[in-house]
Amino acid sequence: MNRHMATALLSIAYLPPVSYFAAMAKSGSALIEVCENFQKQSYRTRARIASASGMEFLSVPVLKGEGHKRPVSEIEIDYKRDWVLLHRRALASYYGSAPFFLYYKDDIFSVLESRPRMLVDLNTSLTVLLLELLGIRCSVGVTCRYFPPDDPRVSGPDVHDFRYAIHPKKTTPPGMLCGGEYYQVFSEKYGFLPDLSAVDLLFNEGPNSISFLK
Repeated sequence: MNRHMATALLSIAYLPPVSYFAAMAKSGSALIEVCENFQKQSYRTRARIASASGMEFLSVPVLKGEGHKRPVSEIEIDYKRDWVLLHRRALASYYGSAPFFLYYKDDIFSVLESRPRMLVDLNTSLTVLLLELLGIRCSVGVTCRYFPPDDPRVSGPDVHDFRYAIHPKKTTPPGMLCGGEYYQVFSEKYGFLPDLSAVDLLFNEGPNSISFLK
């Protein structure tokens, strides 16, 4: 790895957006934040995909715990409702006609069907898998302590802190978007939908996905 490249610091994310992997591809090394407190309505439990009615979120339900603030490492997934089946059906319905859906679906569905207890484990497994499928060379580790954004250990030149920059309710900075528009299954109806889950890029562009991330 180029020693002058900064490490990307990222929150955990469920089927993360394209900008998440663009940050990894441009950094060469990444740290996944597992020591922060859990945040609702973020990519930690939500993935943004294209659907027949426009942009849609797939959400992972989690068990409610005691206390207002809980470390993300303690968040357990709620499987009372079979959301895994619902997510599989949604992806198959919306991306079944995508050029590379059949090539990658089994690997992704296999992780979902493993049904890990902890949210961190599910998200990390999916992130590592997508790194491989997208062809990104990036060493990945996890944090062992939380540092706020203004701490010099995460705000200096050696670390790029994306934990709160990549968020479904925030506009993704232009420099973090993929390098150009690519074909999407509903583009004729809705135009190009930016910064969807990386599975959107993968299912549509396959091995060429990496060219949009650097």
